[in-house]
Amino acid sequence: MDREEDIEEQDRSPPKMSRYTEAQPEEISVPINHSSLSLRVESTEQCSLSFLPFYSFELGTKNGNIQKAKNDAEKSMLFPLTEAQQIQIDSICSHTDEESIVIDKFKNPIQVKVLKILKSQNDWLNDKIINFYVDLISERSTRTSNPLPTVYTFSTFFVERFLTDGYKGVRRYTKKIDIFSYDMILIPENIKNIHWCMTIINLKEKTIRYYDSLGGGHDLLLQALTTYLAEESMDKRHVAYDIKEFSLETVEDMPRQENTHDCGVFACMAAEYVTRCQPLNFTQKDIPNLRSKMILEISSGRLL
Repeated sequence: MDREEDIEEQDRSPPKMSRYTEAQPEEISVPINHSSLSLRVESTEQCSLSFLPFYSFELGTKNGNIQKAKNDAEKSMLFPLTEAQQIQIDSICSHTDEESIVIDKFKNPIQVKVLKILKSQNDWLNDKIINFYVDLISERSTRTSNPLPTVYTFSTFFVERFLTDGYKGVRRYTKKIDIFSYDMILIPENIKNIHWCMTIINLKEKTIRYYDSLGGGHDLLLQALTTYLAEESMDKRHVAYDIKEFSLETVEDMPRQENTHDCGVFACMAAEYVTRCQPLNFTQKDIPNLRSKMILEISSGRLL
């Protein structure tokens, strides 16, 4: 992408996890209408894509079949892998040379060992994965075939530099970029090397929203970002920017993680869904499938 940020090391070591209270699983009810059970995901937003298909399967009359259907319903319905896709993932991640580069894009080469982090299902995502994925989101927004909001992304190093050094520390990141020409800005954040969150600035709606899969907030960052917008406008456009119209929000209905290592996937999916104008209807049970989806997308250099 066109970011002017420093090229920094992007494979921070997995963190020591902080303690938190794990969410308790909820009982899932399965509506049964005569001999069939149907699951349907619909968007309540005006903007939508056919990413989530309609799923339907038949139920037998025996109790065993009904219980099996209930168990199947509790599994993820998001992005079920085809056999060919699973073979592709296994082939990529079974490469004996873990330093082998699978794809080199956005000045961010992705090695086999990086994709294995996603495949393991138990590893914490690193900066390389997060940065590559948000860049894929930004690139998707430029496709003329997709009438989606245009997206600019900052890297995972932006927040730390900005909160430490102020505007002067990040001023040159956008020396060739007019961020105000975009609809949305994605700002991934690594909190003390133990947790990933996502902030999304919507310049059209004048909102700054914070997405944390543990339910936390970061009011200092949200307020600081309004100051950043004002200073960026004066520095690059020599025009005052009215930040009083912006609303700041910690998103309460952000899906919650139920372990200590999937925060990065939740952060990426929040960005992917919001920029696609979709409700945040994924859950912890969907994460294994979404990790696989991310492997396919990153290795191909294109979102599915």
